[in-house]
Amino acid sequence: MQENDYIVLLHKQLTGEISPAEQLLLSDWINQSADNARFADDLRLAWEKSAGYEKDFQPDLNAAFRQLQARIQTEPLSIPLQVLTFRQRLLRVAAVAAVLIAGLWGYQQFSGAGVVPESVVVSSEKGTKEVLLPDGTRVWLREGASLAYAAAFAGKKRQVKLSGEAYFEVASDSSKVFHVEMQDQKGGVEVLGTSFYVRQNAQETAVTVRTGKVRFTPDANSKSVILAAGEKAVLDKSKKLLTTETVLTFNELAWQTGGLEFIRTPMKQVVSDLEAYYGVQITLSNTSLQYCKHTAPLTNQPLEKVLESLSLTYQMQVKQTGPKEYLLTGGTCQ
Repeated sequence: MQENDYIVLLHKQLTGEISPAEQLLLSDWINQSADNARFADDLRLAWEKSAGYEKDFQPDLNAAFRQLQARIQTEPLSIPLQVLTFRQRLLRVAAVAAVLIAGLWGYQQFSGAGVVPESVVVSSEKGTKEVLLPDGTRVWLREGASLAYAAAFAGKKRQVKLSGEAYFEVASDSSKVFHVEMQDQKGGVEVLGTSFYVRQNAQETAVTVRTGKVRFTPDANSKSVILAAGEKAVLDKSKKLLTTETVLTFNELAWQTGGLEFIRTPMKQVVSDLEAYYGVQITLSNTSLQYCKHTAPLTNQPLEKVLESLSLTYQMQVKQTGPKEYLLTGGTCQ
């Protein structure tokens, strides 16, 4: 969203017409910085000074702006000549904005893009939640994630804001870039039509592409990276280090697909995926099996069944050495 959009949201808050979803967006923006908070306070003050308008007043914004520009160009200053600070200019702009939008029923954007669409915020508090966006894009939110987006995408960008983890299947539209804004960084992911996974936590942000291509920009001060299908980028937030790699499986998405799947996957990766999915530790004692290719259809069977299948396929012995610890011994590569 642009700065002007937040001015409109502030107006809706002051008139008591802001929705819960819009209030969440506005509060998030105000809390982003001290400057945003001060700007909100200044605009509220300007609003108070411009109180008393009629609710059904329907001003013509374009005409009002033309009249304002003409006055600026022709009328002399009524105060002694002085250099205005940026903050003073900002306050004057806020005051003008407050007066101009005071009676708008449709809340027209200053940028000329039209009516500001209603914002929607969807959260997944328990389990996985599927969301269908206005353009046909499908999003799966992992438990604890939330997504904010416009009820109708306008302009040349389909903008959403993600907190937490989500998998996207973006509807193709070459005229409108799809942009995912991250929770705590001024960067994001841009695509035209593809499927990809975004994972965020306090330590890192990871983007994995399943189909198509995406452009991942960690933040405003970093170079973007282009990721193709089967590639992954990981941003280490503490080190501010961005690395890329080729993924061997998409089992990181098991929460969305419903289980694990292996297609000629090295046994070393199979063990790693099993550990992550089931929350256990598995030791493969026969190191000669590490690069043995394993193929198995999608499954969400209990771990004991999966290990039993592996033992029969590769003649291994499985021993549980602790509550969540397993040892695989022997075996031959098929």
